[in-house]
Amino acid sequence: MIFTFSVNIKFLRNFFAVLLSLFLFSSCAENNKRSDVYIKTEDDLASFANSLRSGEFVDDNGEPVYKVIHLVDDIEITKPFVQIGDMEHPFFGYFDGAEHTIKNLSLKSDTSTSVAMFGYVMNSHIQNFKLENVDMKGDSDVAGICGYAYGTLFMNCEVSGKVEGINCVGGLVGEVSYCTVDNCTFEGSVSGTGYSVGGVAGSFEYGAVIRCNSSGSVSGDVDVSGLVGSVAECLLIENESQVDVKYNRLTVTDFDKISKLLFSSL
Repeated sequence: MIFTFSVNIKFLRNFFAVLLSLFLFSSCAENNKRSDVYIKTEDDLASFANSLRSGEFVDDNGEPVYKVIHLVDDIEITKPFVQIGDMEHPFFGYFDGAEHTIKNLSLKSDTSTSVAMFGYVMNSHIQNFKLENVDMKGDSDVAGICGYAYGTLFMNCEVSGKVEGINCVGGLVGEVSYCTVDNCTFEGSVSGTGYSVGGVAGSFEYGAVIRCNSSGSVSGDVDVSGLVGSVAECLLIENESQVDVKYNRLTVTDFDKISKLLFSSL
């Protein structure tokens, strides 16, 4: 008996992009030195962020040290927040929030890019925590959790609050490539005056958004959605959003039903 079957090239490309994001994380974790950091207070968080940005987490060869961050208590932000990771020294490692909550995180700069709790993230794993009542404002790559990410897995994260920017503005992540966002939620308002504005992510290429939920309001000019503003080669699986979406001076209510299981375009 001869069996015949067809393989959808686009589906395979997206599928392997997801595998690549997981591989980038796991291989980097295995091949680099490890540094464990325990964060209990607001000052602990600021100290770690300052150490990272000053280049302290590198080995003798100048290579970044893989950081394992353990959040061990709830934290309320009462001082100016120090962003974790920048373009020169991105966050590289594993952040486990252990189901704790960080409250009242605020970053505002009309001219800054990659405005979020994590500014730049490369080949990492970020999971299991909640950001409550965020207030973010910047230029591009603005979000609650991460402004720009590559090769990273975001899992079991919740964000509530307000996010404002121009381009690539998202409730959880701003601009990401070869990443996976799994079982994450956003509740609040996301607004951008330009392109790529979404309740979960602003711009997403190569990877997957799985079992995510957004609610509240989203507004922008071009490529605006309750889930992901602009998408390129990305799998959207079992996601839901009930968001008031405003774009190009029109107002609609977007339930993103097509993202419940989006394989129709494959």
